[in-house]
Amino acid sequence: MLTLISGTNRSESYTRIITEHYHNVLKDMNIDHCLWDLCAIDLQDSLSSYYMQLPKSLIQVQEELLIPAEKFIIITPEYNGSYSGIFKLLIDLLDSKSCWNNKKALLTGVSTGRAGNLRGMDHLAATLEHMHCFVHPYKFPISNVHLELDENKKLKNENTCFAISTQINSFINW
Repeated sequence: MLTLISGTNRSESYTRIITEHYHNVLKDMNIDHCLWDLCAIDLQDSLSSYYMQLPKSLIQVQEELLIPAEKFIIITPEYNGSYSGIFKLLIDLLDSKSCWNNKKALLTGVSTGRAGNLRGMDHLAATLEHMHCFVHPYKFPISNVHLELDENKKLKNENTCFAISTQINSFINW
């Protein structure tokens, strides 16, 4: 099983738009996958309480989307030169051995800046590799993402669309 992760809990983000594009490409390629959108996480409780007892909703995500997955495609925005704090928190809270150990991950960075979250993907890759998750070498930075979209917030750049398809094909065959 493949799990596609939208790595921010900000609604209506560029990351979510790019994740939706990946979701559609995977559907068009008939690749069975699940989507974990961090926007679905309820942060009403104090985050410190999560360390004492994992909420049922996160236990369900862990059991249904992460543990069964063999591969992950992670779309991550740039937050202060790295990846989102909410995603880091979730990595820390969840059972790293059963969720990430001996699995494979593909990373795509999203940024309105010129580097496409290269540094954030490196940080995330280091975290995943520390947990014995194998990171595919084809990391794809999407720079100036706001310029890549049409008026309907769909990816319009044919070169970027082609690069995404190529990246996914490479990962699926890995």
